[in-house]
Amino acid sequence: GMPGMPMGVDTDPGEAAGGGSGDQLASAGKCAWNEEYFGGMCYGKCELLSNGTYKKRIAPNGCCTSISLKCLDTDEVDFTGLFPGAGYNVGGSPGENPHPPGICDGNEELFAGLCYKKCSILTDSEYPLRSAAGTCCRATPCWNPLNTKTESDSPCTGLNVGGGSVASHNCPHSPEVVTRAV
Repeated sequence: GMPGMPMGVDTDPGEAAGGGSGDQLASAGKCAWNEEYFGGMCYGKCELLSNGTYKKRIAPNGCCTSISLKCLDTDEVDFTGLFPGAGYNVGGSPGENPHPPGICDGNEELFAGLCYKKCSILTDSEYPLRSAAGTCCRATPCWNPLNTKTESDSPCTGLNVGGGSVASHNCPHSPEVVTRAV
């Protein structure tokens, strides 16, 4: 990573606010710049998901124009995405589910709540999408076996590995929550 920045943050966090990757954090150990914290999880920002119409999250799958009594008016709220990964019930990056706050190392991706070495690195970009612990995918739909490459579902082998930037990250691991002393 960039010297002086938390692991996983390779650019000035201020640059991320201008439209950088969802991997970049505006504040280390919290949600990405394009996410908001709600109920212990990071969700895609309602304002971004609704093109500015609904600015405030009121439920995992619900957004409102503002936090006020207006949210009682059905014209001021929108609910979509009953299940994680759909509608407003998503993380900040395409195809990402809501997730706990924290960051993965710069060479890792978050999948099912754990940090794995990026499929794009492991497969030289031939299978850039992670679709399971030990499986990377060439293109959607990832359920099509012709689009996938599987190398071991056993932890710490094949495609089921962490980024290895420190010894404890050789295997898939939970995102690091970085706290700053005040």
